[in-house]
Amino acid sequence: MSKKLKLSIGNHTDKGMVRKVNQDSFGSAKSGWGKLYVVADGMGGHKGGETASKMAVDYICNKFKEEKIDNPLNFLNDAIIEANSIVIKKAKEEKELEGMGSTVVAVIISNSNAHIAHVGDSRCYIFRQQTPYQLTKDHSVVQRMVDEGVISIDEMETHPRKNEILQAVGIGDVKPSLRSESLFKNDILLLCSDGLSGEVSAKEMWSEVKKGDLMSASKNLVAMANERGGPDNSTVILIKVDSGSKPSKDAIPAPIMQPKPMEQTTETKSKPSPKFQLVAMGLVAVIVIALASYKFFIPKKPVVDPAPTPETVLPEEPEEKAKPEPAEEKVETEKVTEEKTEEPETEKQEKAEEKTADEAAEKVLESQDSADEKKEAELDATIDKKEKAEADTTK
Repeated sequence: MSKKLKLSIGNHTDKGMVRKVNQDSFGSAKSGWGKLYVVADGMGGHKGGETASKMAVDYICNKFKEEKIDNPLNFLNDAIIEANSIVIKKAKEEKELEGMGSTVVAVIISNSNAHIAHVGDSRCYIFRQQTPYQLTKDHSVVQRMVDEGVISIDEMETHPRKNEILQAVGIGDVKPSLRSESLFKNDILLLCSDGLSGEVSAKEMWSEVKKGDLMSASKNLVAMANERGGPDNSTVILIKVDSGSKPSKDAIPAPIMQPKPMEQTTETKSKPSPKFQLVAMGLVAVIVIALASYKFFIPKKPVVDPAPTPETVLPEEPEEKAKPEPAEEKVETEKVTEEKTEEPETEKQEKAEEKTADEAAEKVLESQDSADEKKEAELDATIDKKEKAEADTTK
């Protein structure tokens, strides 16, 4: 039997400004063990979504009333998985319901604790000490992108893929997320579909909830979503704890939104902490002082030249034997050598021939000069004879 808490309740649902049918469902149930509250957001056509969400809520509430519960989280896990099988079976039996599915968020309140389970992107918040905390993490594409560091938390609600979910009752296998949270006096739990959380922030929710009247706050929150376009059905359940102990300042719910930590660079990892640096500097100072004291107080010993030691002669390494080269390469080497040896003989012969040619040319020039000189002498003699004959005639 559970310890009874005094609770205040408010709830409201609306089809929004765009949809023709409200596919959301919500419900509650009581038993000797505690109280159950459920919100479901249907999908898969007008009739299909409405049917899927209602089937899920009805099954979980009826099971809570009928069964004895030993572990609330196990109960919620099994109830959601069983509801999933029932919705899938129904969709196979009626062709017009094929592809229908629904999100689910449910809470059991008992013994001053809230036990929470969900599938999809319907959420549960808690408002404690005037601060909102989100207790569930969406099973959605954008949430996975946040977890992987692709987008920021602030970009989730405006991302074009924000309506794509990874799990839903009636759409394949499901694995509900589970958690428990201690409750204190004046705590307020809020369960809602994404039609509300997609248009109204957690801080705005608190601004309405803190006014006191939970039924009015529920209607005002849905109206706020509709004023901003109301693109989807909106459903909300508010549960206030009116009795129990007050929370301490440290009674803060564990966060579910943790951005992916940035990987440290090598420089950051290798940099020592300031404390380590101080300790290292202190140790160095102690060592330096100790060495200085040792040199100052200990008398120096006379230095004695050690006896000369014969030089160590290392054995010579054996020369490596030249590896025999292939026969063809050897022949080519010999030819090249012959060519190199013949090259100087050829140069000598060319120089000798050039010298002989020069000497012959000089002899020819000398003989020509002698002939020219002889002709000039003969010409001079002829001229002299002629002049002498002319003189004799004149006389």
